Formats: sequence, C-alpha cells, structure tokens
Amino acid sequence: MDIDIILEQMVKFNSSDLHIQENFKPILRLDGALRRLEVDPSSRDDIVGAIQKLLDPKQVERFKEVYEGDGSYQLDGVGRFRVNAYRALNRFNLAIRYIPLEIPKLETLNLPAKVPEIALSKRGLVLVTGVTGSGKSTSLASMLRHINENKRVKIITLEDPVEFIHQEQLASISQREVGIDTLSYSGGLKQVFRQNPDVILLGEIRDQEVMAEALSGAETGHLVFSTLHTTDARHTITRILSFYPPHDHQAVRELLSGVLVATISMRLLPKKGGGRVPAIELMVNTALIADIIAEEGRLHELHDLIRDGRSQYGMQTFDQCIFELFQEGLVEYEVAKTNSSNPSEFDLAIQGITAGATETGTGGNE
Repeated sequence: MDIDIILEQMVKFNSSDLHIQENFKPILRLDGALRRLEVDPSSRDDIVGAIQKLLDPKQVERFKEVYEGDGSYQLDGVGRFRVNAYRALNRFNLAIRYIPLEIPKLETLNLPAKVPEIALSKRGLVLVTGVTGSGKSTSLASMLRHINENKRVKIITLEDPVEFIHQEQLASISQREVGIDTLSYSGGLKQVFRQNPDVILLGEIRDQEVMAEALSGAETGHLVFSTLHTTDARHTITRILSFYPPHDHQAVRELLSGVLVATISMRLLPKKGGGRVPAIELMVNTALIADIIAEEGRLHELHDLIRDGRSQYGMQTFDQCIFELFQEGLVEYEVAKTNSSNPSEFDLAIQGITAGATETGTGGNE
C-alpha cells in the first residue's frame, strides 16, 4: 500500500476523512457517508509503513508505548492531513482528516454576514461549536485569514496538531503545535500570554484550566478564539459552567457575560446536488443577552432573543438558517424538515410562503 497514492485518491474524490483498518479495504467519508475503495485490504505491515511515514519518530514511539499516536502530514501539491493511529481489537488503524493547503475565504463558506465583523473584534471570546466534522476548524482558519488580510496584529495559535498553515500578510503569526513546539497543551497555555499576542487561537477548550485561561485572556484585552463540542448557544453556556464547581457559577456567569463576543454553532447538511452546506446558529452578545447569561435560570430565553435579533444584530437560529437554505434551493425539502427543531412549524412556514405567493400572483418567486 502506497499511502501517498491513497491520500491523492482521497483528495481526488473530495473526501473529508480516510479510515484504514487492518485486514480491510480503506474507507473514504464522502459528504458524510462511507465508501470503500476498490483496492486490496490493508495488512499490518502496510499500516506500520504508513504510520512510520505519516508520523514523526517521537509520535511513532508514542504509538508503540501507548497504542495512540497523533500528528500531521503534508503531501506537497496535494494537502495537509491530520493523522490519528490507534489499535482496536489488537488491529492497527488510521484515521486521517484532509486539510486543504489553501485556507478558504470567509465569503465562500456560506456563513452569516455578521461573521467577518465578529472576526475583526478588538477583544473578547469567540466560540465556534459543533460536533466533530461540522466545519469548526475550517471556519476558524478562515476567520484568522480574514484578520491576517485586514489587521496588523500578532496572532498566536496553540494546536494539537497544527492543521491549516497561515502565510503572513498584514499580521504576524506564530503557530505552536503540542508535542513539537511545546511539550504539553497546559504548558503552552501558561506561556501564551507572555508572548505578546493580540489574537489567540486555542484549538479546543478541554477542561477548566483551558476555559479559565480563555476567559482570562479575553478579560485582559485579547481576542480569543476556541471551540467546544456543543450543539447551540444554550448548551455552550451550560458546558462552560460545568467545568466549574457550583459555588463558582455566579462569578463565571458574570465574567462570561462581559467578555463573550459571539457563539457560532455549526451543523453540516447534505447539499442539493452533492456536497454539504453549513447550518448556523449565531448568537451575538448584546446587552440583553449578557443579562441573561449573568442571571441564573434564564438560559431558556436565549432562543427567542436570537430569533428576534436577526434584523438588528445579525443573529439567527438554526431553524431560520435552515429555512433560508431551503428557500435558496441549497437543501432538499426533506433535509430541511428533518433537521429543523420543529418540523410542524417548518411546514407551516412553507405553507405561509406558498399562500402569500399565490395571493400576490408571484408564483413563489418573491
């Protein structure tokens, strides 16, 4: 098995992920679905050779010691790849994520119009949330590209591993990879604020220590970006509080209400004609939303404020976004209805648009 040829096929088919399992044919993930490649099954020797090529010697030694190995690999002219080696039922496995060499521009990602303005905020905390594979890393990389093209600032990232590589334009950028540029995530985190950054990207908020540093950085005047594996704004606030003991919750709520800029929560939906398109909930931290975050027991009010804040603040709920994607012909009716939080209300909204169009003789084109 020539792993470089397999990776080239992965990119040729526009696949997001590649799974290689001992004694099985490799599998590509295409638009969220799995598809086996018509090649010979991968032997243990094949996978060992791939691991030795894809990971550096320290990462290979770690895999031998603890049966887990993480790293990144660049294939010139093709792309970068995030690599995870692991064992399952005593078989060797690889999970590989494709990272394009070119960081997409924000305007190509179908994100809300408010996002470029959020990216250029002077200070505060911006959280991009969603399940694994929902587009968080790509969106964050594009936001940093937008800053790089528009502001003379110092950007420092702490990633595990580094995914997208940024080429300096107006900004000065230092990308630090755990295990290569710093021994540990916590160690790098403790030093980042001594490195004179204006903008900080923390690859992922994993625990109370990282959360506390993110809040502290935002409070002291930095613009901090990070991710959480949460599904929407309400669950994001709840997750942040869960990092802390109950007696600290009020202090955390008050701090968060003051430093939070926005939460951008993402899902990827099947796109009509192939590919995927993001559905986005965007919450902007207005004065009223800050009050709700700061006061115990009011998080249930967030949804209605996000819905009603669309015209004035550029916010949107998932349902508003999904309805718009359907209207624009980007997703099929069944996809939109299935992914809406209330399918019955979605149908009523469709009927209302259809009825209004019929009454005005527009045929549904207004």
